[in-house]
Amino acid sequence: MAFHMDLQELTQARTVAERALERIPPEEAVEKRNIWLAYLNMESLFGSNETFTIILSRALAYNNPKDIYLRLSQMMAKVPTPKFPIIDELYSNMLRKYSTSAHVYKQYLQYLLTAKKDPSMFRSTLNHSLKILPARKHVAVISAAAVLEYKFGDPERGRTIFEGIVSNYPKHTDQWNIYIDMETKRGDQNYLRKLFDRATSLKLSSKNMKGLFKKYMKYEQDHGTPERMEYVRNRAVEYVH
Repeated sequence: MAFHMDLQELTQARTVAERALERIPPEEAVEKRNIWLAYLNMESLFGSNETFTIILSRALAYNNPKDIYLRLSQMMAKVPTPKFPIIDELYSNMLRKYSTSAHVYKQYLQYLLTAKKDPSMFRSTLNHSLKILPARKHVAVISAAAVLEYKFGDPERGRTIFEGIVSNYPKHTDQWNIYIDMETKRGDQNYLRKLFDRATSLKLSSKNMKGLFKKYMKYEQDHGTPERMEYVRNRAVEYVH
């Protein structure tokens, strides 16, 4: 199929795709799904809206629809010149069909900030998601949004979001760890050390505290001094006693 597309032979490429879909046995579901995705990507780039819609309907009928939507929208956003109207429609359908899916919202947020580069829409969508999603899924989506801010948006805003998370959910050591990882990459040592001190002052299980102290010590081994390592070691001893 790729060979024919390089030669701009769309009809032949479609024939190859249809033949592959006919010949690949049902038990090879992943390979067959990948053919559907390649077929759809080809139609989005070189076909018409009508042919794309037809193939999409067939792909959704023969595969897990949510999986197709997620993979296709992600694939289409990575090309040099994304067709945003089509991708927007895919996400619109997903948000309507899977309105309580944290995974869908997280991927959509990434699309808005990295592909569309629309921080305003990104932030309004985050706020909207918290009105729609079950409360148990809020932390995962908020945390994902904060990481996206650190990487592709406004790191200060990412910091503010994480401050809200660890203030409201102080015992979620997974969130402390993500927050610390983001600040480690940012490189503000004073802020990071204060963050480590706050995290290691919590009253958590010995397993979680051990993980935090281990992370703190590893940081000082890589970036600190013998005095800083001794400081962390003493804090760990104080915690144990």
